[in-house]
Amino acid sequence: MSANTISEYLAFHAEDGFPREFYNELDESNNEADRFARVKVPVGLGETSDIDITTETITTPPPPSPAPVVTSVVPNSGPVNTKSLDVQIFGGHFVAGATVGVSGGQISVRRITFIGSSQLDINLRIGRRASPGLRVITVTNPDGQSGTGEDLFVVTP
Repeated sequence: MSANTISEYLAFHAEDGFPREFYNELDESNNEADRFARVKVPVGLGETSDIDITTETITTPPPPSPAPVVTSVVPNSGPVNTKSLDVQIFGGHFVAGATVGVSGGQISVRRITFIGSSQLDINLRIGRRASPGLRVITVTNPDGQSGTGEDLFVVTP
């Protein structure tokens, strides 16, 4: 009997009270397959044979979390030489411990507060030498995945 035939037979007869016993590594009967299963398989008219099957537990890792998505920021602008500006970042798939980056020089993210999977609150400092113009906001989750919002923030003169 092939392994597939045995598996199909066991699955088909499992509800019929098919005689089977399970043994663990110490060969103790316990009704659950810890590592080995001993099953009785019909081999002829009224005859059965014991077959020992080694079982393995296969653990499949969960799928990776989706990367963050940055959709908008409020406010969407701030002037050069701003010592403290609170900004809300909206999107999705944010997790606690995420970091935030703003493109261009002379802008530092001073504080990040995780509000929920769709919102982070940050505090920016925009230096006096920051160049006016559009900026990209990048959110990076602790697992290394990141998402960007292109041209969502403007540094004004």
